[in-house]
Amino acid sequence: MNTELTPVLLGELINDGYTYVLVKQLNLPGENPSAHQVLIPVKQKPTMKTLPEGFHTFYKITEEPLQMACGNVELPVLVDLSEGNHLSLIPPSVSVEDFYFRHSEDFFSQVLESIDDYAVYTTNLEGEINSWNAGAKHVLGYTEKEIIGSNVAVIYTAEDNRQEIPRLEFEEVVRAGHAVNERYHVRKDGSQFWGSGLLFPLFDKQGNHRGYTKVMRNLAEKKVPEKQALYAKALSQNIIETSREPMAILNKELVIKAASESFFQLFQVTRKKAIKKSIYDFAPRLNRERLKELFEGILTNEMSFINFEFAYELADGSTRIMMIHSRKVVSFVDRVELVILSVEDITQERILQQDKDDFISIASHELKTPVTMIKASAQILEKELKDAASPLVIHYLKKLSEHVDKLVSLAAFLLDVSKIRTGRFSLQKEMLDLADQINETILDLLPVYHHTISYEGPPTCMVNADKAKIAQVLINLVSNAVKYSPDAGQVIIRLFRDQEKLTVSVQDFGLGISEEEQCNIFKRFSRTRVVCEKKIEGVGLGLYISAEIIKLHGGQIWFESKPNKGSTFFFSLPVIA
Repeated sequence: MNTELTPVLLGELINDGYTYVLVKQLNLPGENPSAHQVLIPVKQKPTMKTLPEGFHTFYKITEEPLQMACGNVELPVLVDLSEGNHLSLIPPSVSVEDFYFRHSEDFFSQVLESIDDYAVYTTNLEGEINSWNAGAKHVLGYTEKEIIGSNVAVIYTAEDNRQEIPRLEFEEVVRAGHAVNERYHVRKDGSQFWGSGLLFPLFDKQGNHRGYTKVMRNLAEKKVPEKQALYAKALSQNIIETSREPMAILNKELVIKAASESFFQLFQVTRKKAIKKSIYDFAPRLNRERLKELFEGILTNEMSFINFEFAYELADGSTRIMMIHSRKVVSFVDRVELVILSVEDITQERILQQDKDDFISIASHELKTPVTMIKASAQILEKELKDAASPLVIHYLKKLSEHVDKLVSLAAFLLDVSKIRTGRFSLQKEMLDLADQINETILDLLPVYHHTISYEGPPTCMVNADKAKIAQVLINLVSNAVKYSPDAGQVIIRLFRDQEKLTVSVQDFGLGISEEEQCNIFKRFSRTRVVCEKKIEGVGLGLYISAEIIKLHGGQIWFESKPNKGSTFFFSLPVIA
């Protein structure tokens, strides 16, 4: 059967991969206008020697010349779609009418709208939904009118959106040509279901990427069989109950659902008195307000908290120091939110820590007197022997004085650490011009270092703070900036102010801090690998003490750093009310 070539049919040929047409009858200008050309589409390039009998030539399918032929009413162009023709576009036993229906927009629309179990929708490149089938309404609850123009993020969970899952899926499609995933999606009413999706890119006829198509199936009907669910629940409960670690499972109402035997032993209670009891009723001597705050945080903000330390009085009258580690989980069987607690008895650890703090406190105090005497003696000797002693003696007297200064500094550091650990680290606040304090620090340090230390900020800026301790923070940050940028020659101090806080930054252009070591910078005795390799002096207490000073002022301390690019340390203080 010969069918007239139309722009629609031309587009179908191109989309179906046909690249050439064989010409059965060639009409030249001036010949009988009632004559016509008959074309048969093929997918591979033929040669003149292999053309079937009756064919004169072949053309590569391009839109421009064939569109001109489509519009030439005086010279009909027909396409041979006869059944049984092995070169034909139509497969055997398929009628011409059926073929055209299957290649029409009506056909595809009817197919899409008849699928209830599958949501099919398309988006533009920005993720805005621009088509929505009836199945999508059935699966997700939105009508086409409600959803068109909305971003696809609306059907993803809050957690997936925080992790930018829609964007990552689009990137996977661009990279791999498609993306397959199974995850929870959100219906219009806020409920969630487990869906399996397949995402494809959308291209126009010119090959330009225009958007995406998503085909998604609701797998909610594929429920875990009851026997399997009960087995999974029993297995998880058995794992908790036989754990050697003190562990417990709470529901969202904080009722204990299961716990290990070691959990009961630690708190000196029986299983009967604990299971199905509120955590507060089970352990009435717990700090209820603090625990309530933490549990509300984990349940509402999907956060986890660790290192919650508390003193607990046992039934025998003894007091133990406990550490709680907690995390929210969601049961894969019934999607119920649970809280898993693990408890650690750290009483002995804290006793050892207290012994160590006491030793540091005593040692730092006892060091002060002899070190001060050594320092004074060295200064007297240096003064008395200034003109009489040899240069070598004077040299070693100066070295003695320098090392005594280091001992004095170390003793002061240890004393501060001891005060922080025992809660005796207090402030003596006064009205302080922070800009003036920064300039004073620069003047004190310039004779000591060869770096250029500059200040950028307002000429005056008042704050209520402890002058000596803020000076200690500034000296520590600037000294570190100089010490850890040995090959650079500049340190910049800046001061900013907004309605709520004052912010000071100290920037260097030196060694920087690797990403894996940044989490330890404000810990006691923390020193980076590069600093140790270069044998730069220090004990790793300055930043720890500085952080505690700023916290006592109600401020914050942080930093930004890149290896071999330098570091910028910041601290903020509240403005005067």
